[in-house]
Amino acid sequence: MALGGLAFAFFSPSSPVVAKNLIDEKEEETRRHLIVKIPVMPGADDFIKRAAQKYAMAIVTGALKQEVFFILDQLRWRDYFL
Repeated sequence: MALGGLAFAFFSPSSPVVAKNLIDEKEEETRRHLIVKIPVMPGADDFIKRAAQKYAMAIVTGALKQEVFFILDQLRWRDYFL
């Protein structure tokens, strides 16, 4: 479902089923794009590992928990965050 589907979900009455389908579709699309290679800024890997030795780190985002865990697992960073 493209942007038209999202516009429908936000601007017209929708059921929990429609919302769940949109969430599932977004998650699948995210995974499909990131499965090949997750873009990481130069130096980020080293920074995360070094910072985690001194600080308790957490992620604040509007993304779904499963999406965040997927990315952290792919980068092998999950253990560095609370």
